[in-house]
Amino acid sequence: MRPVAYLVVIVLFVANCAYNLRHYHAIERKDVIIVSEHIGEVMDARERTQFGLFLGVENFESARFYEIEGEGYDVEILAGYQRVVAYNRDPDALLILRDYIEHYEVIKDSMPAFEEKWGIVDYDDLGQPITRKEVGMNMAPKRGWRAWLALGGGTAGCLGSCLIFGVPIPRVDAPTNYDNSEDVEKSLIVLGATTFGGVSGWFIGSELDRRRALKMIKEARKPRVVEF
Repeated sequence: MRPVAYLVVIVLFVANCAYNLRHYHAIERKDVIIVSEHIGEVMDARERTQFGLFLGVENFESARFYEIEGEGYDVEILAGYQRVVAYNRDPDALLILRDYIEHYEVIKDSMPAFEEKWGIVDYDDLGQPITRKEVGMNMAPKRGWRAWLALGGGTAGCLGSCLIFGVPIPRVDAPTNYDNSEDVEKSLIVLGATTFGGVSGWFIGSELDRRRALKMIKEARKPRVVEF
């Protein structure tokens, strides 16, 4: 099997082992919380516009934030004749939202600095930030050894294919007058290709795992219409 084929198989294996986020919803909701004194227990339509929150929700009337068992929060939004619930399990979710509301006049003109401060890498459907920390927490379990597996597999595949296709290894039992410079040169090429393929596999596997985790977080955070 050629090196590229080995790399593709291993990367797909790593990507398919990403953590499932079914746990995202199975958390008990507690009482209403006051994220900031600027909005109190209920965020109304005026405050929503003032702070630029949930602007994509049509017919917005009000929003309440609920404490949960663990980290993050649930938000319940009344919009016309619908009640919508969304979930946020980012460990820094409440701190970020509080910081955003209480320092909005400064932050609105310096969003890049705010995103850098909290490690924000993307936003969900409600415009709430997703941080590097949450993505890292939801990447494949034991991703370290899987990344090393990609590295080892890429190395073994590259070396094995080179041997199969006739790239020689320097002879240690060759006659003293044997010129093995060509073998050495080819072996160095094999070593370089092996190293490059393995390291590339590690980075590609990690990036695919990160993207998969980000996609699952966005899916888990999608607002859901619930019964009154």
